[in-house]
Amino acid sequence: MKKNRRGMSLIEIIIVMSIMAIVAMMAFPKMGNMNDRNQMRSAKDGIEAKLSAARAAAIATGKQSRFYLQGDSMRVTTFSGATETAKGPTINLYNQFGVKIISGNISITFDGRGMTSNSGNHVRFTRRALTDSLCISPIGLVNRHGCA
Repeated sequence: MKKNRRGMSLIEIIIVMSIMAIVAMMAFPKMGNMNDRNQMRSAKDGIEAKLSAARAAAIATGKQSRFYLQGDSMRVTTFSGATETAKGPTINLYNQFGVKIISGNISITFDGRGMTSNSGNHVRFTRRALTDSLCISPIGLVNRHGCA
């Protein structure tokens, strides 16, 4: 006589759940680091965007503009004679992305042609156990893969 089985036994369910738990335990640490890497990438993109905005403001107005990275915040200002005016909001990288800047304060001034006389700058930052950096060339361009 043939038995008709409907469903699974308790042993089969426990085995499948155990296999799923082992796979999940291997995947979770990598997924946590992925979020940290994405937040650091976003911070890099933000720094690069603010630098581009400072350079573009200098070229558009034909006057000096300045990019500041102080503590965990970054901002852009433009000059009209001796008056310095904020261009856009100040962005706090720690509040927005959870990224702390571990290099010193940086100030890059662009002239009316979009050029700078600064030597290259090295920005280092961290989020939890991850650290990363980017280099800003003397003309204000960003090397996203660290300094050579």
